[in-house]
Amino acid sequence: MPRRRSVLAALSAAFVGATVLLGAPPAQAAPGDADLAYRWAPLHHQDTSSSYYTADCLAPVNYDGDWSTVDDWEDLDANASRLTGTVYYSVAETETHWYITYAFFHPRDWKDYPLNLLSHENDMEGQVEVVRKDGGEYGTLQAVVTLATTTSTPTPRRAAPSPTAARTSTAR
Repeated sequence: MPRRRSVLAALSAAFVGATVLLGAPPAQAAPGDADLAYRWAPLHHQDTSSSYYTADCLAPVNYDGDWSTVDDWEDLDANASRLTGTVYYSVAETETHWYITYAFFHPRDWKDYPLNLLSHENDMEGQVEVVRKDGGEYGTLQAVVTLATTTSTPTPRRAAPSPTAARTSTAR
C-alpha cells in the first residue's frame, strides 16, 4: 500500500507539473530596437522657408550620392528629388531603461534672417528619449531632451503618446 501511494503521489505531481508547464503563458520577449524606435518615434513637424523650402527639408546624409557633407551646399539644388524625410535612430539599453536617440539631417539649415548669415550646411539635430522598463512591453516614457543647433531642451513626459499615432518619417 505505501508503494502504491508513492506511485500515485508521483503521478499526481507529474500531472500537476505538466498541467502548469503546458498551461503557462509563454514568456514575453523584449521588443527589438526597431520596434522600440517605432513605438516611441516622435511626430516630426518641419517649418520651411517660403523663399527656399528645399533648404529646410530632411534628407539622408548621403542624399547626393556620397558621404561627404562638405559639398551639400552646392549639391542641394541638383539633388532636390532625393530629399526624402529620413530619421536615424539608436537604442542603448541598461537593466532599467532604454535610451533612444533620433537624429535628423538637413543638408542646409536655412535662415531667412538676417540676410541668411546664420544659414549653414551639415545640420544634424534630434532628440534623446529615456524610457523606463516597467514590465510593460514598451516601458514608460520618462523624459525627452531635444537637441538643435544652438539649444538643448529637456522635457519631462507625463503621458505616453498613442501607439496608433501616425508617423511622418521613416527610420533608416
